[in-house]
Amino acid sequence: MHLEDRAESEEIVIRCQEDRSTRVRLFDPVGQGEDELAFGIEVQAEGLHARLEHVEVHAWQSEFLSTFLAGLAADFRGWDGERLWHTNHLTLSATFRSGGHVRLLWTLRYSSGMPESWQVSAATWLEAGEQLTEVAEQAREFLRGW
Repeated sequence: MHLEDRAESEEIVIRCQEDRSTRVRLFDPVGQGEDELAFGIEVQAEGLHARLEHVEVHAWQSEFLSTFLAGLAADFRGWDGERLWHTNHLTLSATFRSGGHVRLLWTLRYSSGMPESWQVSAATWLEAGEQLTEVAEQAREFLRGW
């Protein structure tokens, strides 16, 4: 995993430590009042490139993405089962594996009516300690503390 430096457009890039061609990029966070934030997301893997310009996060959601990631990082010794976070067009699934690694499965969904609907998923593997902590800190900063 590698977090690239932010570009002027404010972004973070999360690369899979096992397959460097797999990456997830969060970009262009925009506050939409006190109760909503939106950002873009792009997923790339071998033979796959998907992008959504507008993923919404609402204040009424029980947990924001940065809080979800921080919780995963705090449990670096592991957990049983799958943990999920989702919003309008994005679901993030986290699974702990032996050897101290976490699989983050990023699922993007787009639907505007048939046949334009689609869904794609890509997994990034991270070390449960330092790497996941760094991702959580970058997400908190990217989402401005939400």
